[in-house]
Amino acid sequence: MSSRRQFLQRCSSALLGSAALPAMGMIESVVGSGAIIIGAATFAKQVNTVFRVRPADGSSVPLTLAAVESFRLPGRDHPLSDENFTLHFTAPGHLDLEQGTFAFHHQTLGPMDIFIVPDSSAPTGTRGYVATFHGAPVLA
Repeated sequence: MSSRRQFLQRCSSALLGSAALPAMGMIESVVGSGAIIIGAATFAKQVNTVFRVRPADGSSVPLTLAAVESFRLPGRDHPLSDENFTLHFTAPGHLDLEQGTFAFHHQTLGPMDIFIVPDSSAPTGTRGYVATFHGAPVLA
């Protein structure tokens, strides 16, 4: 598990490098590298399915994708601006993950790293976690 600071440091290099490329060129480069781009529509097809998450202790815990919410940032005409979305996960009530980046694995989507934050609005008896993406695709 990494801290938010470590996550942002890793992403900042990629973002700085991609800022020099046109958005579509960046996507083509990622696709050409063999990485899979996962957006809101792909995640939406996996609502109510389980993602296995690896905390620092090496165990494997289930998080269920409860909802996917797409949103548009005001004043953004960037080609990737439609890919702003939030993933809402629920977990058993006894599970207590801290904010951070975790290795996720999904039976259909495969492995990916996702930064999650605890969410207090989860239904009673469960724990909630949320991941928000602003214009950057999820790479698997």
